[in-house]
Amino acid sequence: MTLPPLLISGTRIRRLAAVAAVLVAMSAPALAGGKETDAPNAPAADNPGSALALPPAPEDRAKVLSGLLDRLAKAANESEAAAIRTKIREQWTNSGSPTIDLLLARDAQAGLTHDLALRRRLLGAIIHLAPDNPEGWHRRADLDYAEQHLGDAMADLGHVLVLEPRHFDALEALATMMREVGRNDLALKAFRRLQAVDPTSANIKPEIDDLARKVEGQRI
Repeated sequence: MTLPPLLISGTRIRRLAAVAAVLVAMSAPALAGGKETDAPNAPAADNPGSALALPPAPEDRAKVLSGLLDRLAKAANESEAAAIRTKIREQWTNSGSPTIDLLLARDAQAGLTHDLALRRRLLGAIIHLAPDNPEGWHRRADLDYAEQHLGDAMADLGHVLVLEPRHFDALEALATMMREVGRNDLALKAFRRLQAVDPTSANIKPEIDDLARKVEGQRI
């Protein structure tokens, strides 16, 4: 994500940096890995077809997602990680609710036609109906960022990281924003969180090395 140079006052930057510091702290569990979930109850044996008629239970989706994120942190190379990321994003998009999935699909279509007003209405509806779904918050953060509403974008990223501390796209967005407003220290922290979640992420090491020289090299 790249925007034109942002014209933000020093006070505004300090406020954004304070928000970012909180968000980075929210993502701290990423370093320790995801929390294990209990095995879900098996479908009733006397009705084997019921599992096919119902969407996966939330605990089933949570277990699958946690396993994929664990695999991402241990991926041997970028090719393997890319395939895992695709599966993770599919899990984030698959809410388990036909209504929410339809709204997410309509938002994706509105994005293709650059209908930002429609996107904002759709994402507002998604967040209202499913506030525990990180995908709605994340997409609205992207929309806020595109319209240069950084405070709103960070607030939405906060919701994403509370719901999913290992949300690599949200961590990258946060790091990018902090770098663009000149808060290299917070950008470095966010990129390091991202590295713990997704070690093979493209260009992550050069980003960290460059920011470390700027931030930690100044202390020498």
